[in-house]
Amino acid sequence: MRTETEESAGAALRYVGEVLRRRWLTIVLVLAVVVGAALVYAFIAPKRYISTASLRIDPNQNAMIGLPKLGGSGDDGAVDTEVNVIQSREVARMVAERLGLASDPHFSGSAIGQKLQWSDLSEKQKDAIAQSLLSNVRAKRDGLTYVVTISATSYNARQAAKIANAFSQEYIAYTLSTRSGTSERQAKFVTDRLRAAGEELAEVEGRAAMYKAQAGIIGGLGSGGYSTTVADQRVTTLSSQLASAESAASAAQAEYNVALRQREAGGLDAVSAVLKSPVVTNLRANRAELIKQLSELNTRYGEKHPEPIRVARQLALVDEQIDQEAKRVIGSLASNAAAEKARAETLQSQMGALRGEQADNTRASAMAQAVQQEADAKRDTYNRLAAEAQQATAIARNTQTQVQLIEPAAIPTRPAYPNKRFILALGLLAGLAAGVGAASLQEMLVKGISSPNEVPRSLGIPFIGAVPKISKRSLKSAAYAQSPADLVRENSASQYSEAFRLIRSRLRVLNRNEDRKVVAFMSALPGEGKSTSALSMARVMAMAGDKVLLVDADLRQCGVTKLIDGSPKNGIIEVLSGKAALKESVIRDRVDGLDLLLVSDPAFSTQDMFGTGSMEALLDAARAEYDWVVVDTPPLLGVADARTISTLVDLVLVTVKWADTPVRAIQSALMSLAEDDAPIAGAIFMMVDPRAEALGTTYYSSKFSRYYNND
Repeated sequence: MRTETEESAGAALRYVGEVLRRRWLTIVLVLAVVVGAALVYAFIAPKRYISTASLRIDPNQNAMIGLPKLGGSGDDGAVDTEVNVIQSREVARMVAERLGLASDPHFSGSAIGQKLQWSDLSEKQKDAIAQSLLSNVRAKRDGLTYVVTISATSYNARQAAKIANAFSQEYIAYTLSTRSGTSERQAKFVTDRLRAAGEELAEVEGRAAMYKAQAGIIGGLGSGGYSTTVADQRVTTLSSQLASAESAASAAQAEYNVALRQREAGGLDAVSAVLKSPVVTNLRANRAELIKQLSELNTRYGEKHPEPIRVARQLALVDEQIDQEAKRVIGSLASNAAAEKARAETLQSQMGALRGEQADNTRASAMAQAVQQEADAKRDTYNRLAAEAQQATAIARNTQTQVQLIEPAAIPTRPAYPNKRFILALGLLAGLAAGVGAASLQEMLVKGISSPNEVPRSLGIPFIGAVPKISKRSLKSAAYAQSPADLVRENSASQYSEAFRLIRSRLRVLNRNEDRKVVAFMSALPGEGKSTSALSMARVMAMAGDKVLLVDADLRQCGVTKLIDGSPKNGIIEVLSGKAALKESVIRDRVDGLDLLLVSDPAFSTQDMFGTGSMEALLDAARAEYDWVVVDTPPLLGVADARTISTLVDLVLVTVKWADTPVRAIQSALMSLAEDDAPIAGAIFMMVDPRAEALGTTYYSSKFSRYYNND
């Protein structure tokens, strides 16, 4: 099963194919005109020659004039800059003077044969010649390489080569002179700056040395912006001594304070410092020995004996010595604490003096640091300028150009323009596009309906069939054909005849279960092929063996009557007015089985000929006598007769001129039929392009060609 998208795409392709088949002549004519114009232009267009010279540009040589060095991201900019220099007005003026273009009418506008000197021209004239010359010259970089091509265009092959070579030579000379002059000026400029920088460096370094001497700076500057001085070293040493002295003073004072507290709490014997004294320890040992002796002597001799008394005196002497030693120890602690404190105070005083000296040195060091930084910056500047001066001097001495001529321009052997093959190909494409565009424009200008699918969508009625348009050549080829309806008789095997046979088959299907014999051919506007289709339909029915009556109900224009040779004595007007009977008024057509009720004389009367009941009686009589009754009517819009007739017939076929009848006109006519409740069977396309899809067999026409005889 095909999807809706595929069906839409297929329909679109079929429509495009149909347009191409129907409009092929337009496409071919437009294509021929455009291709012809392209060929004419290719042969008459002035010939132009292009000659090219190739240069190699080394960006390294540009470093001293402010351009990047080779290998950097600025190489592309350096080469592109040189491309712009090649196409500059200054170089163009040099080339114009070199080639004597002041007398060339192509560039200066001077008269042929007039000799002018470059010096005789004004600046404005020189600029105009240079600008005209630049419009015919193009410099371009070859990809990402350092190769630059200079292409010159001229109507003369030799001159094209001369211009390209002149541009390359003048550019090389211009680059050499400009670069040399620039390098010399820059070398002098850098040398002067180097001399000034040296003087500034000497002055700043002298000030830095003075500040260092004043501050007593030892060595270089520190990383934190300060310098190492003699005061700094003394402060470091004294700080260590002061810390040690303060620690010793605190310890001595603490030991003395402990001894005092112990003495107050338990006497001298409770002082730990006294107890630790070796003298006191020895004295205590002696005392203990004396106490032992005294105890023994008292026991042996008694207290009044001289020997115990002597020992007692020794014991008292030892106690006195212990007391004196204890006092000496405490006094020593007090003296030591005072001495350590005095020493710490002395060092503290010395530290205060050094701190003041250090503050002064710090300020001097900061000044020295600032001056030293300035000196370092000027030294860097001096070193950089020294390197630039050396390089500038070397480049100023070197006269080698940055440009090398790789390949000079040669005289071209054939013109570059016009390229006949390219112009022809372009003409073919443009012609094809213009042809398709013209065909599309023709399609957009079509105001009517061209596709069977549009009939139910736009008109709301079924599509019955399509009748091809008959060319004048086909009518002339037939022996007795005066109208397309005659081809039904003359060539019954034609596609035109087959179209009406298909319509007859459709009518038979519509009439299968009902006895609907009266068929009216109607149209919205005149000239829709209504009368021709009515006569053709009647003849096809008769040729199929049916007994048919064709009624010309167009009393004013008499469309069918004009298609028939001869003028009847009585016609439809006489029958409707009761002046003649139906059988007496019909005439025989050349096709057996077809009777014709025509108009004897056109009637422009205001009398209603079809609304009195006479027309209804006529059709009832015809139904009883004939198998089919075909009625040709006037147009629906503008004439009231057709609307009246539409209510009396069994089937109404609306003829529509293919791709011509305005949709609004058809819709208006159908609206009037709907208001009258007319039995509309469907629409018929008339005068359809044989190549159009509306005929149904377009894509398979080659398979049906043997079934038709369209000659």
